[in-house]
Amino acid sequence: MNEAEFKHLIEKYLDGKASDAEQVLLFSFYDELHKDQSDWNPTVMGESEEIERMILGRINVNIDANEVKPVIKRFPWWSVAASILILLNLGLYFFSQQPPAHKVTEQAISRIKAGGDKAFLILANGTRVSLTDADTGKIAEQMGLKISKSADGQLIYTISDTKLSMPTGEPVYNKIETPIGGKYQINLPDGTKVWLNAASSLRYPVIFTGTERRVELTGEGYFEVSKDKHKRFIVSTEGQELSVFGTHFNINAYHDEPAIKTTLLEGSVKVSQTSRTHSAQPALSRFLNPGQQSILSAKTFEVRTVDTESAVDWKNGRFIFNNEDIKSAMRKLSRWYDIKVSYDGNFENIHFGGSFSRTNHLADIVKILEATNEFKFKAEGREVTIVK
Repeated sequence: MNEAEFKHLIEKYLDGKASDAEQVLLFSFYDELHKDQSDWNPTVMGESEEIERMILGRINVNIDANEVKPVIKRFPWWSVAASILILLNLGLYFFSQQPPAHKVTEQAISRIKAGGDKAFLILANGTRVSLTDADTGKIAEQMGLKISKSADGQLIYTISDTKLSMPTGEPVYNKIETPIGGKYQINLPDGTKVWLNAASSLRYPVIFTGTERRVELTGEGYFEVSKDKHKRFIVSTEGQELSVFGTHFNINAYHDEPAIKTTLLEGSVKVSQTSRTHSAQPALSRFLNPGQQSILSAKTFEVRTVDTESAVDWKNGRFIFNNEDIKSAMRKLSRWYDIKVSYDGNFENIHFGGSFSRTNHLADIVKILEATNEFKFKAEGREVTIVK
């Protein structure tokens, strides 16, 4: 790739027109610069100033356009601006030929790959089935319901015997768990679709009985609830209960997060406190409209309008960081890449933005983040230290 092609690729990325393949090419080219710098002429250093003016000017254009007509775009200006700064660093590196101040522990980082479809199904009788290793087709049969794995990796319940599937006695529960570095989709017996993020679990009855459909969630899940006006769908987490009849929403309820975040994409939901998040104070409830997110912590319960695309980025195969706190972002990365993260220095006011594919190896993301010159990474095995 020559200098003109490199600049053209930067422009396409800033305009949001670069394909996934072109983005991979851009960052792969950055990798090559580390390996062999002999082919590039340092006399073009002066051109970096021209590119800097072009890029910073483009930031101002995006800001002005956003102020005049605040439209939610696939690439909001503040996310684009953060990505621009990353690319600017890449561009300056390209033209200056200066070696990076810190070279990532490439051998350790390069071994850490992205997560994938991994989960375990725990049947009511205690049988534990690895869905990762299970063949496509029938896995088990319970109470007249066939449990099968589809060709694209989904877990599906279908009625095989109507008489046997009639509810009798106490409910029978199954559970699906995703490990760190795993995700999975399940189609529940009522037709509800659930996507589980890494390090999450869903406990649910094999057959929904009575006047409600109740499930228990840990971690994070995205729900597309099948409509049934006679049976409420209830999602119970530690500290919160959500009630709907049919809608689309996302719940982030990891134990290591400071708050439970519920984001509504379609329909209407009622979010209520439970024992974990209140003591002597009366329990509170909030109703959400599409595009709203409730944030429930031990001390506060608020509702705000958010970019729903960012809330469900994981389900759509991406990481989207919008001026996100570095520690919050690294918690997301640690669950997906199965790493343990520690910090050396003060990171209280470090925020950044950008969008990355969840199929990228960790090394690809680390190199982009280091290009901001805000911090550097050290790694030994799966233990990663971020140094200020």
